[in-house]
Amino acid sequence: MINYSSVIIDFDGTLFDTRRAISATLYETFAAYNVPPPPRERVEALIGRGINLEETLTHLMPQSVPDAQLNEWVMTYRRIYNAGTGVRTSTPFPGSRAALARLHAAGAPVVIVSNKGEASVHAILTHFDMHDFVHLVIAARDASPTKPDPRSYFERIAPVLGTAASEHVLVAGDTNIDILYARSIGATACWAAYGYGDPDECRRLHPEFIAASPNEIAHAVCATRPA
Repeated sequence: MINYSSVIIDFDGTLFDTRRAISATLYETFAAYNVPPPPRERVEALIGRGINLEETLTHLMPQSVPDAQLNEWVMTYRRIYNAGTGVRTSTPFPGSRAALARLHAAGAPVVIVSNKGEASVHAILTHFDMHDFVHLVIAARDASPTKPDPRSYFERIAPVLGTAASEHVLVAGDTNIDILYARSIGATACWAAYGYGDPDECRRLHPEFIAASPNEIAHAVCATRPA
């Protein structure tokens, strides 16, 4: 049995239910530009893919909007989200805080790796009094690579943890992006089956663990650690 020294956890759909926050902000962003919003089912489907904001907007913006405006739309979305919509309409999944507290108490560093904006992740963690349980946040910032690109692990996470032994890392997340990220860094994958990801896509990647709750993610790590 592998002894997991640390855990990488996704944010949207794994620790927090942010579906309402994301969709509300997308609709407000379209309204800010007087552009008709996309159908709800398209929005929901893209949230379930776990892709970053730039990719999401690229899929949703109508062809009448010039590609050159993408960065402006991204900034508008983040301004709306960080102005309060994100905190007001996000909620932790049941057991998320307890799971992080358990991992922290067990001495397993928790690293949040998310394709969400970095400021949004910090704000929501702080609002729900969960920030102290997290060792490091790696989220969307400038042109830094996002999941499933492995560079975020080898360039930003491994140096902080003091090890490149990725086989002792558990990666937990709700989409195929998270499982692919685990594969790209040589870590163990734990699929958070209660989240937004497509079940067929995720099962086809054969994650080593399947968690039905945040507590089961914590258990997968803590059960391997010395008492």
